[in-house]
Amino acid sequence: ARTAATLEALQHLPAQQREAVVLRLDGRSIAEAAAIAGTTPGAMKVRVHRGYTALRKLLGAAAPTEEVS
Repeated sequence: ARTAATLEALQHLPAQQREAVVLRLDGRSIAEAAAIAGTTPGAMKVRVHRGYTALRKLLGAAAPTEEVS
């Protein structure tokens, strides 16, 4: 579930990280998210990882988590 705090924190992420996190939260695979963003799956994994790391710092324990493999 997306809380108001999560939505607010997303606004503080760089655009590419925000896009990556939103696509993943919407249920897109890494490959799908990469295609939508016009990047490689490897770059998308990096963006997702950095985005979730930043959200955790902004939100603490309330941040969404995901294992990127």
